[in-house]
Amino acid sequence: MTPRQSIILEEFVGRKFGLLTVLGPDGRSKHGLEHWRCLCDCGKEVSIRKYRIADGTKRDCGCLTNERISTTLIKRGGYSQDLTGMVFGRLTAIRLLPFKTRGKGYWECLCRCGVSKIVQRSNLIGGGVRSCGCLHRESAVERHYKHGYGKRDANGRRPRTWEIWVAMRDRCNAPNHSNRDHYGGRGIKVCPEWVDFAVFLRDMGECPSGLTIERLDVNGDYTPSNCVWADMKTQANNRTNSYGVKPTCVHGHLRTPDNTGIAKDGHHYCRVCDHIRSKKKYLRKKEKLNA
Repeated sequence: MTPRQSIILEEFVGRKFGLLTVLGPDGRSKHGLEHWRCLCDCGKEVSIRKYRIADGTKRDCGCLTNERISTTLIKRGGYSQDLTGMVFGRLTAIRLLPFKTRGKGYWECLCRCGVSKIVQRSNLIGGGVRSCGCLHRESAVERHYKHGYGKRDANGRRPRTWEIWVAMRDRCNAPNHSNRDHYGGRGIKVCPEWVDFAVFLRDMGECPSGLTIERLDVNGDYTPSNCVWADMKTQANNRTNSYGVKPTCVHGHLRTPDNTGIAKDGHHYCRVCDHIRSKKKYLRKKEKLNA
């Protein structure tokens, strides 16, 4: 740094020009013009050409100019009403912005949710804009909300009534469902009204604990007149392979609700036969231990 530059630096650093306080040099522009870093009274730090600071053409960061322009726009025709502090829906007008587009003024507004938004004055006055966009999102949610059964709980599970409705439709409509041969493959269908879950919930009500949907006619469709909520024991007696069709098991034991069980994979078994097999297995094991 030359002695002359040192003197110039001492003259400028710390001095105040209007609202600007010079902090120090800030390099040169691509055109070789020297810039100085300044701090405005509003708290904003800006880089300004040195000659604009020296000759007094730049005395603020732009905040004073914006205030002056906003005041002028408010006093002009068409902007005579000061909207500052006025509430439009969820928006509160904060200040008039200095720029215009095609002669239309814009206001900076604060939404009730805390988001800042720039809105055209005519939209504020006419009610075209009432929020930052949060009102539209909330209205869309309310408009598309039907029952809330599609939402998952903290464990990632949906309500049981919803799951039964989905499983019922999949058994009849999904081509790759494991039980399609017993439902959709046999021509079992879901009535057109029950495509909408809200209608299904209205007709059947909430599924009681421990029950599931049951068709009174095992060969009929899923319709309001043919469906009830039933337990697994009742369903076991109303199947195409239940004791009502085959009254005895392969060993001749009578199939009744008391001696007919349901395995985990869904097939029926005779409790009498199962008891006999378990007893024989126990006796064989006992003979091996005594041998």
